Amino acid sequence: MGSVFTEMVKGATIDEARKITAEMESKLAAAPQKQQACAELVLSAFIAALINRENRIEGSDQELHKIEIERTCNIEEEAKN
Repeated sequence: MGSVFTEMVKGATIDEARKITAEMESKLAAAPQKQQACAELVLSAFIAALINRENRIEGSDQELHKIEIERTCNIEEEAKN
């Protein structure tokens, strides 16, 4: 799903990319667990990039916005721990 998302937002405006992001987030629940984890990483990184862009445009002094990632794409490894 992450690579599909990337292809969908290429060439999109920021507003279009936000809508695509929301659509992908709503479709995540139906995806297999491994795809969910990987897609969440991609979406989280993209959302953080959008927030950082907005902060720069607004002249914010905030350091880079970070979103804590709770899991990895390697679901099998997480299950072992």
